[in-house]
Amino acid sequence: MLTGGELRGGVCIMGQSASEMVVVAAFAAVEAGFRTFIIDLDGYAAERISGYVASYSPSYFLYDTMKMDEENPSFHAQLVASAYATALDLTLDQESVLGAACAQIALEQGVASPLAIAERMQDEELRGHASKRLRDRLNGLSSMSTVGDERVVSAMAGESAILDLRESMTPEAAELMASLLIARVLAMGRSAGGALPDVVILLQANRLFRNRPVFRKDLRLLTAFVTAPVGRILSSDTRFGLDDRFQDTSSTMILSGDAWDSARHGLRLPTGMFALLDSVRGSEDVFAPRRIEYKSAEVKQGRGVPASGTGLREEILETISAFGDTTRQSLVAYLSAGWGREQVEREIDRLLGEGVIESARSQRRGSSQVVLRPPKQGAGSSGRGS
Repeated sequence: MLTGGELRGGVCIMGQSASEMVVVAAFAAVEAGFRTFIIDLDGYAAERISGYVASYSPSYFLYDTMKMDEENPSFHAQLVASAYATALDLTLDQESVLGAACAQIALEQGVASPLAIAERMQDEELRGHASKRLRDRLNGLSSMSTVGDERVVSAMAGESAILDLRESMTPEAAELMASLLIARVLAMGRSAGGALPDVVILLQANRLFRNRPVFRKDLRLLTAFVTAPVGRILSSDTRFGLDDRFQDTSSTMILSGDAWDSARHGLRLPTGMFALLDSVRGSEDVFAPRRIEYKSAEVKQGRGVPASGTGLREEILETISAFGDTTRQSLVAYLSAGWGREQVEREIDRLLGEGVIESARSQRRGSSQVVLRPPKQGAGSSGRGS
């Protein structure tokens, strides 16, 4: 097993058997007493070692992942913008617009859900062709807006946990969740009293931090990840898919036989063997991974969101109806005393996602602002009765 210092130097596991090897590494890290944060895009690790490590579905943690409630959330806002850009492969123009929207949400210590960001992008200074196309993509991720409990990511980071993303609606949603989880953990480490896990393990990292044919200006999430005082293990099932910057900054490479460059090394690895390349010591070793007994357990689910027809849902709709066009900020401020800010934000996101209410621009006294209102074609009235 590698030491804590070697893990903080970064470990890349690459090749067709990388997922199998990274599960062994995760098990060993937990066994050695490291607080291990395992981000599992397709459930591969959860199916094999959730009997040893608690496994959580997005319904448990997603809402808290998008919450920017640190004392100084501006750093988290920058990471969130970079997380969206990384997962959705945004253009530089789209990334700039999204960053401005995240900065606005951070000032209110709000929730950077896809719908909340799309709503902010209707502001006059953020509108434009790039903004319109990005809003359409964000609206397509509306299922990510309301699931999850509050204040749970810090608790999971304080112990070993598998974040099982296989229940995500689409591969793109899973990749965005993974990016936002990394952003949240790094932001917590910057907060007073915040603590990072000992090791962050990302399976199928090439799906997230992949080599791209164009230069990206903003590498904030990647840079923050490789420079954070936390161990990191990234796996890639292909030899060349993972971003070269992760390979260049990792002190240890573990390659399966197909990823081993036989022309350079002059030999082939036997089936089931791996090569360990240690750039710090300048050494190369060949080894067979240990065998572990796979054991799975039930994935922990979150309590979800209040059922449709709750008092808060009705009060939001009645308030919008009574006062006419209402800004999100004023509605949250008005209802938070009785319901709590997080619950109000969550329910607004759900109503937007269901189409019961919509956000639109309104001209009042010579100024333009984004307001909440029932949809024009009567969807609001039908939604209230549901």
